[in-house]
Amino acid sequence: MVTIILVDFITSESTWGLWKAWSTCSKSCGDGTQSRERHVTPGWTRDRKLKERGCAGPATEVRACNLGCCPVDGQWSYWSHWMSFGGLKSTSRREKELVVDPSHHAMGKYCSGKPEEIRDYGKSSND
Repeated sequence: MVTIILVDFITSESTWGLWKAWSTCSKSCGDGTQSRERHVTPGWTRDRKLKERGCAGPATEVRACNLGCCPVDGQWSYWSHWMSFGGLKSTSRREKELVVDPSHHAMGKYCSGKPEEIRDYGKSSND
C-alpha cells in the first residue's frame, strides 16, 4: 500500500540569522570598539517566491572593548648640571629624576640606568 501525502508549502516570514563573531577590537588598549553583524534569512510565500522583507532590530551591533589604560613606560628627566663635591673639585655628580613612574600607569616598562652619575677626576677616565 502506498500513502500519498500532499504537503502545502508553508509560508514563512523573514528571520534574522545567527550573529557572526565579534570583530577584532579597534585598539589594543584605551577604549576601542568592535562590531558583529547578522543577515536576514528570507522567508517564502505560498507560491514559493522569496520574500525580501526586513526584520525588526539592528543588523550590526557595536560594543566597547579594551577599556583599560594603555601602558605608559617610565621616563627620566633631563640630566642636571654637573656639580662638584669632595676635596679640590676632583669629583662631580649629576642627577636625573623619574618623571613618569610606570608602576602607576598600567604596567609600563621601568627606566633603565641609574638616577645619578659620578665622575672622579682623580682617576684616569675615558669620559
